[in-house]
Amino acid sequence: MSMDKCHVTGSILDPAGKAMVNATVKFTMTTRDQDGTTIIMPSPVVVKIGDDGQVEVDLWPNSRGHAGTYYKVSVLAAAVGNLGMTSYPEWRVVVPDAPTANLTDISELVPPPVVDDARAAALEAGEYAVEARGYRDEVKTLRDEVMPLADPLQTVTDNIASIDAAATDIDAIKAAPGAADSAAAWAEGHEPGGVGTKSAKEHAAAAGASETASAASATKAARAAAVMSLIFGA
Repeated sequence: MSMDKCHVTGSILDPAGKAMVNATVKFTMTTRDQDGTTIIMPSPVVVKIGDDGQVEVDLWPNSRGHAGTYYKVSVLAAAVGNLGMTSYPEWRVVVPDAPTANLTDISELVPPPVVDDARAAALEAGEYAVEARGYRDEVKTLRDEVMPLADPLQTVTDNIASIDAAATDIDAIKAAPGAADSAAAWAEGHEPGGVGTKSAKEHAAAAGASETASAASATKAARAAAVMSLIFGA
């Protein structure tokens, strides 16, 4: 489970301005505390001091609790000549509820006040109220963004039949080029429906040929009657 922490950085050197050999720094909370529904135990946090004297550590912010805690900080380093270890006097650090903090800036600060259960409940209720107001403002903003769309949406709903009809017309328009090509084939093409079928133009041509043949036969018959009339005087 994750919880909010503050990234604390700083520099710890000896009186000569040098980094201490094999040194560590220990942060110990004065007592257990509570962050919302999470219990924070005063377990020591120990980190090594770098060869350049730099320190980096993530610590829970004391100001998030109710017990008025702070951290007792102590340094343990190798003694002169590496003959044992030297423990230096501890000091107080109060970690703020912030993303980062400098060790020097938060040293020897006044711890946050102790908050009793009733006051803690009131503070927690206040935090929930602030959060609720934030949600309310978000909902109001969302409503203001959506409401202008209500009338256009109603217009679309009221005219859904017309929209469907327009969609049908669009489909018909898309299909029209194929229908036009088919009509043209049946009007003037060759065997538009396959072998044995004729277009209107082909039927007209066939009818014209038949009419021409009939006219030729009639002309021949008339000429033959005229000849017979001359011969027999009829």
